[in-house]
Amino acid sequence: MHEQKLPSVETYYRAFQDIRPRLTPKQIAMLAYHFGKRRAVTANELAEHVGFSNYGAVNLQYGRVGTMLREANPAIRALIGQKSQAFAWFDKIPRIGGGYEEWIWSLHEPVVKALKRCSWLPKS
Repeated sequence: MHEQKLPSVETYYRAFQDIRPRLTPKQIAMLAYHFGKRRAVTANELAEHVGFSNYGAVNLQYGRVGTMLREANPAIRALIGQKSQAFAWFDKIPRIGGGYEEWIWSLHEPVVKALKRCSWLPKS
């Protein structure tokens, strides 16, 4: 995903404006929290912040946001990867002794800049 050319800040901004009416309060809360942290966050951290019982709900909701963004703009739709990779990339945190502990999410840089422009997004 990192080698792909991402859409512009303006493209993301317009897409977020288009999907705003369909975003749920928890999706907005997830985006606001993630944006406000200015760092990668874990799926469990996002789940805890918005009141989901586990990371699975985060995966589902970020997938839905990605689907809406892809539907809103052809440049975003053309991105390769899972639905949520339309606006964020994710990786696993290795567990000491092998395996993986959990997922960590990072917003794409143009997404961060686009969200900064969104007046409807609570800034903390």
